[in-house]
Amino acid sequence: SSIALESFVGLRRQPTAEKSSAVFNKPTTLRRTLRVTASKTSARVTGRNLRVAVVGGGPAGGAAAETLAKGGIETILIERKLDNCKPCGGAIPLCMVGEFDLPLDIIDRRVTKMKMISPSNVAVDIGRTLKPHEYIGMVRREVLDAYLRDRAAAAGATIINGLFLKMDLPEFKNAP
Repeated sequence: SSIALESFVGLRRQPTAEKSSAVFNKPTTLRRTLRVTASKTSARVTGRNLRVAVVGGGPAGGAAAETLAKGGIETILIERKLDNCKPCGGAIPLCMVGEFDLPLDIIDRRVTKMKMISPSNVAVDIGRTLKPHEYIGMVRREVLDAYLRDRAAAAGATIINGLFLKMDLPEFKNAP
């Protein structure tokens, strides 16, 4: 079987004359980059009210909502449990602190060595490759998630505490 990929720019397909299509047969060694760009100032969306719903207020959802809101896009972030304390390790690499512009006080613990044991009893020692000044930052997810959601709200996103069940699609072209 084959898969046809068409280029998209903004929110619409490129005009037929510029349309480029690639057909890939499985397996393939050919790679094609698909780039989708959209912002409030994009020529193809001028005059259109862009609205985005981000479902899930974890680190990815909070960061996405902040970026979209900063780009001038009406953004609604929906999280089912805003006070959720996730039962995960909370380990973040140090590069995330800089890339996400996180304050250092969000790091709860600095770990230099740890042993992770899987449910099937496989153990992995973590921290062997760390340099003397490096550590693994441990965060509490309820703190990190709330911080990123608050930044999204400060950028203009609307935060909704609710469970996303379905979305009604517009019945005609310019309907909300």
